[in-house]
Amino acid sequence: MEEFNVKSIDALIEGIKNLSQSRCSFSEEEKVLLKECVHVLKKLKLLLQQQKALHVATAIKVVELLLKVFVIGEHLRDIH
Repeated sequence: MEEFNVKSIDALIEGIKNLSQSRCSFSEEEKVLLKECVHVLKKLKLLLQQQKALHVATAIKVVELLLKVFVIGEHLRDIH
């Protein structure tokens, strides 16, 4: 498994920001989840920059938030 690093976290943050600014019509709940996900990723990035241990709970929180967006966002099923 590839380990998290600052560059990959930056790419994920940028991808989420691009997705949230795309032509998809996100509900307010989905927008909140995406913003929360970016916030958690920024915390994770800070931990890595400070050479602190990566908490599995933090990584799991990011995955949980993204899953909620895609489960709630039925309209995203048509995106390829």
